[in-house]
Formats: sequence, structure tokens, C-alpha cells
Amino acid sequence: MMDKTIFRKAGPLVDYYEKSFPNTYGLTKITINKKIHTYCRLGGDIYTNQITAYFNPGSMVCDYVYLDKAIEDRFEQSDSIIEEVLAGIVEIIKNQCPNATNIHVESYIDDSVPKNMPVKVEIDA
Repeated sequence: MMDKTIFRKAGPLVDYYEKSFPNTYGLTKITINKKIHTYCRLGGDIYTNQITAYFNPGSMVCDYVYLDKAIEDRFEQSDSIIEEVLAGIVEIIKNQCPNATNIHVESYIDDSVPKNMPVKVEIDA
């Protein structure tokens, strides 16, 4: 069990845009999966966001290492409700790929309150 006292406020958006590169490959869909651990101040519990995001990158492709780092830096072990995490990941994707379209981010949670009701939250931007 993780100690909830180690959780902090979510960090600011860090600009990793300089690591993006032109989409000369014609990519139309990028899908990422990421797990991050956060503390929900509403439910008073630690939970795992099992994130899936997909988007059309547009004219720029993000460097996946830096996309992963941006999500990790901002949200891992943060005091963040699900909705803040999803909106923040949309913001990170838009920072990495300014012309991205069809952004869909979802979080599936099955290790928090309520114990017998997994939750899936989605956002389209």
C-alpha cells in the first residue's frame, strides 16, 4: 500500500514541444497506454489511472519518450482527480502536437473507492 503523504499537487505543464518532429510519414492515429498513480482528495484514496489515449497527430509527431515523461512528471504521485488527469493529458498532447485532432483520452480505474464498481471516464477534444 502506498503512503498517501507522498502525493503532491500536479505539476505545471512542461514544454517538450522541441522534441516533436514533422509528420512526413502520414501518420493518422497514435495510441498510447500509461499507468499513473494518483491520490483522489474526493474519495480519500490512492488509485491507478490506466490511461489509453489516441489522436491524429496532424503535422507534428511527438517524441513518445517525452510524451511519457511529460505525463509522468505532471501526474505520477499527484493529488489529482480523474477529470484533472484526463484534461491534463489532452493539454500535454496539444502541447506536443499543436495540430492534433480527434483526441480521445480515457482512464479505467478498478482499485479505488468504490471498491465494487470499476470506473471508466473519457474525454474527447
